[in-house]
Amino acid sequence: MAGREVRMVRGGAVAWAAAAMVIVAQPQSAAADTAADYEKLVKEKAATYVAVKYVLKVEGAFDDSADEAETTGIMIDAKGLVLCGNAALGGGSFGRYGGSRPTEIKVLVGKDTEGLPATLLARDSELGLAWIQVKEPPSEDFAFIDFAKATTPKLGQRLLGLRRMGKYFDRAVVVSEGRVAGQTKKPRELLVPSEGLQAGWGLPVFAEDGAVVGVFVMQMPDEAEQSGDFFSFMGGAQDMFGGLILPAAEVVKATKQARETKGGDSPKEESKPSATDKEKAPVGKETGDPKGGGEGTKAAGAKATSRPAAPRD
Repeated sequence: MAGREVRMVRGGAVAWAAAAMVIVAQPQSAAADTAADYEKLVKEKAATYVAVKYVLKVEGAFDDSADEAETTGIMIDAKGLVLCGNAALGGGSFGRYGGSRPTEIKVLVGKDTEGLPATLLARDSELGLAWIQVKEPPSEDFAFIDFAKATTPKLGQRLLGLRRMGKYFDRAVVVSEGRVAGQTKKPRELLVPSEGLQAGWGLPVFAEDGAVVGVFVMQMPDEAEQSGDFFSFMGGAQDMFGGLILPAAEVVKATKQARETKGGDSPKEESKPSATDKEKAPVGKETGDPKGGGEGTKAAGAKATSRPAAPRD
């Protein structure tokens, strides 16, 4: 009897040990899969991320300024078309008075430190996107993200993002992940990511197999909608500024429109608005050519067009 009890104890201990090994093995296996996914994403996609350097000229009522700046863009075709966030280039809702425009634009690919001269092709103030075209692309094609070869994830599915750190950190590549946490129907179809997913505005989001899903965008209501309920607007700031995902199919449509838009080398020089004119302008309303680069005139209460506007010659 005692021997049987010993065997039962030993058998139980073996069973517990086996269960513990399974429990430990599962997290280790998941960690290995995550590492492999990260490595694969960086290997396949990092080369499509470029640095966009420019001088942002801002026209003010009393003073003008010109500051060197840099943002990250994504190459979206083999001949040098780059997609990036409009706000980083002085467009959108970040400065509704006067004019601001990127000049002396250069695209840095890989380890290039000089950059390739480029021009602002078009902006879309409603989607918060901008397109930059390399003026004289080299004979060798660029690595790029093909948004026509996309996937549509379902609720709860895993998402991966890539971003580059700043110049100070040698533009190191950082991977982040999250999941599809929701979906909107208005003002348009957008995917809502869970916390943890990081990618700059205008930069792509991927499924775990590496297929592109869409790009991060910032969505803000127009002035008429903002003024209707200030506290509701402020309460929704996290949703607007936290980043939403514009599906790849919409990026393809917007890019087609951007290609059809007749762009110039840079926005046309506009006469400086006077201080009196600025005082008359309603807060938040776009007047004239607000951020340079041809975002167009927006009448009071009118919604911005989703069609990209061409920079004026």
